[in-house]
Amino acid sequence: MAYPDTLLFDQVPGIIYVSDNATKTIQWCNKYFESEAGYTLSEMKAMGIEFFRKIMHPEDFEQAVNAQTKFSKNSQPRFYGFCRFKGKNSETWEWVNGTAVPFSFDAQGNIKEVICVFVKVFPKVDTPLQAEHLFNTIKQIMYEHELKKITPKEKAVIILAVQGYSEKMIANAMQIQKCTVEFHLRNIRSKLNVPNMQALISKAKDLGL
Repeated sequence: MAYPDTLLFDQVPGIIYVSDNATKTIQWCNKYFESEAGYTLSEMKAMGIEFFRKIMHPEDFEQAVNAQTKFSKNSQPRFYGFCRFKGKNSETWEWVNGTAVPFSFDAQGNIKEVICVFVKVFPKVDTPLQAEHLFNTIKQIMYEHELKKITPKEKAVIILAVQGYSEKMIANAMQIQKCTVEFHLRNIRSKLNVPNMQALISKAKDLGL
């Protein structure tokens, strides 16, 4: 799985990372998170779930484990909330607010990785709105990158699928064979890293198709 372009997010004043949902191990993060946490990405990976035990308040760590369990059961499409965070070189807990959503799936359609975006809570600032804005900005950057992978013909297939066309109807509308439509849809799911048509249509809507 290709991770976000680090250079795009190194200057973003927010914590951004991708973690393996099964092991709760950091797979990628921006430089801001390394700076705030006081650990390098390599150190985070080596520590696995123990990294989160060290930087999260004990009460909030349990909340993170519960979210992990729900993602594992595919019963939670998104986590949103507050937690307390303390870097290695800090003496005080800081509140952060953010969101986590599935980032990649395995061959069976189960959530493999989760991308998380958190911002610090400041007085007189609508932090939840700020976190949501940051997350939407990140999604837009990532989606623009993903759209570049899609050919014009594949894009036409997706648009019809979003409109509710069946594979046969798409084939008739585009004057191509049904097997060609199926081929395009397999390629699109692979490029966008989605497990099935339902997930593809959902992501296509997010992409504005």
